[in-house]
Amino acid sequence: MPASDTQAAPPMLRLTELQAGYGNLKVVKGISMEVPRGELVAIIGPNGAGKSTTLNCIAGLLSPKGGQIDLDGEPIAGLPATDIAARGMVLCPEGRQIFASLTVAENLKLGAYCRWNRKEFTHQIEEIAALFPRLRERLRQMGGTLSGGEQQMLAIARALMSRPKVLLLDEPSMGLAPLVVEAIFETISELQRRGVTILLVEQNARMALSVARQAFVLEMGQVVLRGAGEELLQHPQVAESYLGV
Repeated sequence: MPASDTQAAPPMLRLTELQAGYGNLKVVKGISMEVPRGELVAIIGPNGAGKSTTLNCIAGLLSPKGGQIDLDGEPIAGLPATDIAARGMVLCPEGRQIFASLTVAENLKLGAYCRWNRKEFTHQIEEIAALFPRLRERLRQMGGTLSGGEQQMLAIARALMSRPKVLLLDEPSMGLAPLVVEAIFETISELQRRGVTILLVEQNARMALSVARQAFVLEMGQVVLRGAGEELLQHPQVAESYLGV
């Protein structure tokens, strides 16, 4: 068998000693992690640990101060955010940040700007409607009139419109009722089952670890624990600090 056939494909996303911050303040202090293709990896930790800063760095919204970011085996650290998005890295930001004055359909259309094709757009709308039935009923409704849970669904759906190689989710449960959180996480799990590669940052540690194949615990800008999601759910340090046990 040729050597190329025996070599495993590189992870879809790899961080190597990533460093980032704001001005003289170093927030991320040498993070290394991998997100395998088609897997869901979670990052948990307290406020100020550097979780969102890490995602912003990966998405190109913040220039790293050191280290390496590879997407599908290619370096992307320091590229403009638009170039990174065009290569398949898409961020669903904290707080949803949909366009409140645009309709649901218009929000989705903006999500497809990197690869606009009218025929494909129509097909994608059908896929999104199957995944988020509530949005099918609200395509002509203004985004700002949706409930919090519906806005989060729209934010995720908008990110999916570009068919990302990696979907970055930043605090998708923030501000939502428990039943809505369960629905959102079931959708996230379904996306992973369909082969979408996901890096999830989440304050709700129990939910994040219950859906993640692998997870990292971040504190003070450094990885302090890593392992399978189910294993970390049973870890005494995680249980005491993040699960209220």
